[in-house]
Amino acid sequence: MEGNLDDVMDIDSDDDNGNEDAKQGNPVLARIQQEFDSKNSNFYTLFDLAPPKGSEEPLDTDSQSHVQKREVEYLAAVNGSDVQNKEEWVRFIKAATATLSQPDAKREYDEERVRQNAAEMEGLNADEMVGVRE
Repeated sequence: MEGNLDDVMDIDSDDDNGNEDAKQGNPVLARIQQEFDSKNSNFYTLFDLAPPKGSEEPLDTDSQSHVQKREVEYLAAVNGSDVQNKEEWVRFIKAATATLSQPDAKREYDEERVRQNAAEMEGLNADEMVGVRE
């Protein structure tokens, strides 16, 4: 897998990045930009997949094929565009593909997402409790 999973998941980028293509009606670029810009990127959302029920499960053959086809589509869209941070988007797409395609990397990614979601829920619950106390 290219790059460190932590680096890919914690990409700190501006909301706009000067990438007007994504805002001009290209749904492929818009989807990539949305996940690329997200503080908590979701590779399943990027590839329009529902996560498997357990992190131990590798993607089934149809889902892996879907990811591979989407990768080709996404890379073609990015390479044919004038987005300013093209190399970063290409690395992001390739890292997402590699992560979901490799069982160990996918398991690590799924476990990290569970931890992130639990931390977010814990934060939300703490915020609700502050409101109750006031």
